[in-house]
This record gives sequence, structure tokens and C-alpha cells, in this order.
Amino acid sequence: GVLRQPALAGTLRLIAEKGPAGFYQGAVAEEVLAVVKARGGKLAAVDLAGYRVREIAPLQGKFFAYKALTMPQPSAGGAQLLAMAEFAEPFLAKVGKAKERGTVAGEVGVLHAFAEAMRRSFVLRFAYGGDTNKPAARLGQLYPRKVRRKLQRSFRADGATPTARIAIGGSTVARQRGNTSHVSIIDSNGMAVASTHTINLLFGAGMVTPKGGVWLNNELDDFSFTLKDSNAFGLAGNSAGLFRAGARPPSSMTPTILLEKGKPRLLIGAPGGTRIPTAVFQAAWWHLVAGLPLQQAVAKMRVHHQGFPDRIWLERGAAADGVSKGLEGIGHKVNKVAPWCNIQAVGVTSEPSRQLEAVSDNRYEGGAMAM
Repeated sequence: GVLRQPALAGTLRLIAEKGPAGFYQGAVAEEVLAVVKARGGKLAAVDLAGYRVREIAPLQGKFFAYKALTMPQPSAGGAQLLAMAEFAEPFLAKVGKAKERGTVAGEVGVLHAFAEAMRRSFVLRFAYGGDTNKPAARLGQLYPRKVRRKLQRSFRADGATPTARIAIGGSTVARQRGNTSHVSIIDSNGMAVASTHTINLLFGAGMVTPKGGVWLNNELDDFSFTLKDSNAFGLAGNSAGLFRAGARPPSSMTPTILLEKGKPRLLIGAPGGTRIPTAVFQAAWWHLVAGLPLQQAVAKMRVHHQGFPDRIWLERGAAADGVSKGLEGIGHKVNKVAPWCNIQAVGVTSEPSRQLEAVSDNRYEGGAMAM
């Protein structure tokens, strides 16, 4: 069947004719305000009229042997990706050897290094995340080198480090849910795009303007409103992410382009809330560093650790029981849960062949296509 959205088509036509004013002012804006007000929300005409899209240079840094172009603030995802790579690199070099990877012990070692790097990236996020008028261009501008070095020195290859022992800030958390979308595209000329877009949870706020066909997001949930509560993705309340007038909601989006000798080697991103940067990190490592084919790298069993609660989320599956026991044996608390994140990636083989491979995660919806 065909999904027809004539109301939305009219809104898009207005935007094409009038630019941003076609959305943030006039009939479309008035209807948005009316729908929000009818549901008890607080949104004023000046809020819409005063909004401006910010064009920001990507956050740049090192992802193992590759140069990373990734998401800057107000997303925390890009900075977390770079921090995880920095934390994990010396430890993965020891446990990630090919001869060990096929064993449970080898898998446990890799996933332990992943989880400890993830834990520390969230500790940094709790303390230094949030919106700013001058987004960081380099990791050190956001997460102080001295703090990162201290966190790395606390890294134990033989056991879990309790988050409370290394936390700079944080609280308790609850549950995970939600949805976002990502596309990775590269053309025959090498032009590359990694783009993540979101209305936060499934169907956003669950409201649509009848005449304009506009779905309203619930991105405000990405703010912390208290230090005691968690958001819909179980992210702990933290002072860096507290709501304030004029700020843009922090997120976890991690669209990333990884370069080799200045040319795209991997385009990658995913939906999944706080689990986005950790999923992107794992798939990119398995492919570019461990050498797995891209499809296998995306399909690999995943872990997730976000500091609080102090436990690992481990994907259910045939290998999960043995890995879970191994992780528990070195001090981790483990929850086995349903799969998460559907990564969308395009890999480019090294010179001289430069062949393209598109992969869509089989965990959820999506597809890979060559045109």
C-alpha cells in the first residue's frame, strides 16, 4: 500500500516556498502551539520564531588507527566513542588476538574491556556533557586529559571497577526504550554522509498536528530535571545535563565517518538511545581492528554499560550463558536482555580496490541497497 500524508506535504511545500519561516512562523507554528497548549505544554511563539539551526564542525579524534569525524555537542555520543577507544586500546591489544577470540575466555576479555571503557565514558558524560555555545572540536576540550588519564589508571584487566568508586557524578537509573533512525550513504565520487535523526521515543510525544501533519518530539526527556530521576533510557540524572532555558537537549546520537589516509573507510551509526555510542564502538572495533567482515562485525553479540545501574546489559543468545558466567566471575553484574540498536553501515575496502559494502543490522528494520 501507499502511505499518503497530504497534510505533511502541505507543510513541506510551505517550507520550500518560505524557508524556515514556513515552519517556525505562520499557520504551521500556530497549530503546533495550539496542540501543545491543549495538552498542558509550555511553548510560546517566541520560542519557535527564535529557534536557529546550528551548523557545527564535527568532533575530530582518533579511533585506534583511524581518524574519526563524529557527532559534537549537544550529543554526548561522539565524545564517548573517542573516549571509549582511548580507554580500551591498550587492554584490547592484549586480549583481542585472533587466536584467543574464538574462546569464551577471549570473548570475556574483550567484552570486559568494552564494558569498562563504556563505564568510564558515561562517568565523563555525567560530569561534562550537555549543551554549550562553543561545542568542542577535540576530545580534550570537553573531557579533561588529566581526568581521562586518572580513569584509565583505574582500569583493571582482571576485574570490574565499581562505578561509585570512580564516579565524578551520577545517580540511579531504571529502564531502556525508544527509537531513532540512521542512514549511512556514500556515492561513486566518495562523497559520504552519516546522518542520525530522532524524535526520541516511538512516535515522539505521541501528538501530531491535524492540519500540518507534524509529529511532535519529546526530546525534552533527554534533559535531567532532577539529580534523583532517570530518563526513558535509564540515564542517570546529572548536573551537566540539567534543563536550562535556551539549551538544546543532550543526546546519544553517534553518526560517524572513520577515515584511513584521508578517505572514508567506514560510515556507521544507529538508533537506540544511550546504547548508540556503545553499539557503534563495538561494531567499528570488530570490523576495523579485529578484522571481521562488516556483516559479522555488526551481527556480533553486544554488551552495554552506562555507569548506573552498575551492571552489564548482555544480548541474549546461544553464547550468552558462558560469557555471562565469565563476566560474573570477574565481578560484573550481568542482565541478559533482548537485542538492541540496528546499525546501518557502509564499509570501504582499503586501497587499491576501494570496494563498497552496505550492511543493515538484522536485529530490527532497515535495509542495504546499491543504486
